[in-house]
Amino acid sequence: MSQRPYYLLACIQRWLNVVLDLLVAALAVILIALARFLRSSANPGRLGVSLTTIMVFNQTLQELIDSWIGLETSLGAIARTRSFELKTPPEHQAEEKYIPPLSWSSCGAIDIHSVSVTYDSKSTLLSALLCLVDNTTGTISIDGLDIATIPRNVLCSRLIAIPQDPLTIIGTVRFNLDPKGVGPDVSSPLWKRSIYLDSLNLTGAWAQN
Repeated sequence: MSQRPYYLLACIQRWLNVVLDLLVAALAVILIALARFLRSSANPGRLGVSLTTIMVFNQTLQELIDSWIGLETSLGAIARTRSFELKTPPEHQAEEKYIPPLSWSSCGAIDIHSVSVTYDSKSTLLSALLCLVDNTTGTISIDGLDIATIPRNVLCSRLIAIPQDPLTIIGTVRFNLDPKGVGPDVSSPLWKRSIYLDSLNLTGAWAQN
C-alpha cells in the first residue's frame, strides 16, 4: 500500500510527458503547414528558429511541470508535518514539574523497581529510561530521583543515548553532545582541574597520596 501513491504519481508524470510530446508535435505540424501555405512571406531563418524553439519548448515545459509536481509534493509533506505538530497533544504529564540540578545523572546509578514493559529487549529498556513509553507500574530512578517527576525534554537532554544508526549533525563532537550549549566550558582550567581530581578520586590514587 505504501508504493501505490508513488506508482500513481509515476503514471501521471508519464501521461503528462505523452501529452506534451503530442502538443509539441501538433505545434510543429501547424507551423510547417503555415509556412507551406504562406511560402511567399515566410522567412527561412525565422522558420528554423521557430522549429528549434518548439523542440526545446517540450523539454523546458516538461522540466517546469516536473518541478511544480515536486514542489506540490514537498508542500504536502510540510502541511502534514505541520498538521501533526498542531493536532498531537503534548507528551508532558502534570506530575513532571521538577527540574533537577545540572549535576544530576553524573553518577549514572539506575534503579528499576517493579517496572512492567511489553517487550523484553534493550530498545524497550532504553525507551523506558527516556520515557518514550509510559510505565503503568513501578518506578525508575536515576541517582535517587524518580524520572516520572522530571519533564521529558529535560530528561532526554541529561541522558546520552547512541543508537546503532546515529544521526550526526554537522559540527563538532561537543555540539552533537550539547547542541543547546548548556554544559560547562571544558576548555577552562578549573574544569580540567576538576576532571583530574574526579579521576584521581575515582581510582583511589588521591586517597593513597
